[in-house]
Amino acid sequence: FFFGLTAVCHRMSGLLLTILAAFLVQALSNPELQCKEAQYIFHDGRDLCETIFGDAFTYEPNEDLGYTMWFFDKVNPNDAVTERLKQDPNSPASKYNNSHCHLQSLHKDGPPGKNPGSMTECHPWQDRSCCYWDTVKSAETINNLYGPGYRYDRCGPLTPACERFWVQEDCFYECDPNIGIFRKHPNDHTYDESQGHNPWEIYKMPIKASYCDAWFRACKHDMFCGKGEGNHIQCGAVPIHESESKDPDTTGGDTAGGAGGASNGEGADVVINMYNAGSNAGGTCSN
Repeated sequence: FFFGLTAVCHRMSGLLLTILAAFLVQALSNPELQCKEAQYIFHDGRDLCETIFGDAFTYEPNEDLGYTMWFFDKVNPNDAVTERLKQDPNSPASKYNNSHCHLQSLHKDGPPGKNPGSMTECHPWQDRSCCYWDTVKSAETINNLYGPGYRYDRCGPLTPACERFWVQEDCFYECDPNIGIFRKHPNDHTYDESQGHNPWEIYKMPIKASYCDAWFRACKHDMFCGKGEGNHIQCGAVPIHESESKDPDTTGGDTAGGAGGASNGEGADVVINMYNAGSNAGGTCSN
């Protein structure tokens, strides 16, 4: 009986700490971000992929016609997807190819190529990429590329599993030669900056449904910005709040979000201390 009671007490104390931690992160974060668990912002993997970056991505159930944001193969499997999509006259792949880096943000200007440095973070694109090594040298570097407003951990530290999907998406956007095929405003006679056109935005690039679903499963319990129904671009426009660090660590590291940065200030420390106290709470319950 006492062993059963001890187990119940441990579970109850753990659940209570989880609830309190989530509440505390939300209370101490920037209120304009409307921070909440991802599962309460997005319904599923489709909703996440088709909302988090506006209309940049679409959820593709046909795995042969969808791109992946990560791979371990020697040859980039997204190249084969582009070849298949070339057969569709309505696809941008029938007009543009991956022999040129079409996006112009922090990307290479010209053809994709091999990086001289060792790409430990975005390693799938070591031999052929549209990104520079120093742009993606670490997860923390990637997280700070576009300023503190666009850090993916503004609502608090992410779990390692969830954070990996953010890093993968960033590597995919910066490095993959195929992503520029879906540039929203192609660099042709139709491009007109006076009409609000830009060289960095992508439009309705099909992503494998399995990848979107996996991203949702990995992040469903992590705290995300809920502004604009979870649109990361709208969230990035929210000014930095006094509760957020205004001077994130940009020295680089193996992981982002866990060692300090825009959202890893006082609120995160309090939550970590709460979790560290969990064993004491359980011990008291079992005595």
